[in-house]
Amino acid sequence: MPLAERNNLVLDYLQPQDVEAVGSLFLSSFHVYPFFQKMMPDSLQTIRAWSAATNFAIDDPNTLCLKVTDTSTGTIAAHGRWIRPKGEGERGQPGHEEERWGDTFMEACDEKLAGELFGAFDRNREKFMGQERHWYMELLLTHPDYQGKGCASMILRHGLELADREQLPCYIDSSPMGKAVYEKMGWKLEHKEDFEHGLSYYFGVRQPQSACSSGHVHESGSATKTQQHLLS
Repeated sequence: MPLAERNNLVLDYLQPQDVEAVGSLFLSSFHVYPFFQKMMPDSLQTIRAWSAATNFAIDDPNTLCLKVTDTSTGTIAAHGRWIRPKGEGERGQPGHEEERWGDTFMEACDEKLAGELFGAFDRNREKFMGQERHWYMELLLTHPDYQGKGCASMILRHGLELADREQLPCYIDSSPMGKAVYEKMGWKLEHKEDFEHGLSYYFGVRQPQSACSSGHVHESGSATKTQQHLLS
C-alpha cells in the first residue's frame, strides 16, 4: 500500500532500483540555475555521483527517502529526502552535509561553489537550530513536467506529519523555485543569502502544529529495513 495517492501520483519509498533516475531528475530540476550548471555539469560523472549519494541515503538510518511516481507512465516525478533528528543529547543535529553526501558526490562538484553552498547550509542551520532536535527537509527534486501538480506537497506533508507527531520544528534551505511552496506549508523563510551566477537561497523554520491539524501518516508500504527503523 502506498504512503499517499493523488490521481495518478503515488507516494512511496525510494528503492535501490530507482537511483539512476535521481541524477537525471537533478539535472532537469536544478539546471535551470546557472549556478548548478557550473557546480555539477551535465556529465556521466554527475549521474554516477548522484547514484552513489542516493544509495548512501537509502542505507542511512537517519534519512527518509521518498519518491512520487506517475503510475500512468512509471515516471519518477519527484524525489525528496527528510533527515530525522538524532536522539536526545546527541550533538550535530541532524549531521553535516558532507557526511551524508559522500566523497564521490563532492568530487563531482566544483570545489569552490560546492564549498560556498554547503557551507551556507551548515552555517545557517547551526544559526537557526543549534543543538535543538529538528527534522530537516534536505532535498526536493521535481521534474519540470510535474511542477505544480502536487508532487512536492505529497513529499512535504509526509515529513511534516511525522515532525508534528513528535512536536518538533522543521528546518529548510530553499531555492527560489521552492520558496512559495514551503511558505504555503508553514515555513518562515527569514534569511536570504546570495551566491555566484545569480543564485539566492532562503533559510528558515516551520514550527510544529497540533496533531489534529496535521493529519495522519500512513506507515505501510514497501519500506526497506532502514526506512522501517525511521518510523519505529
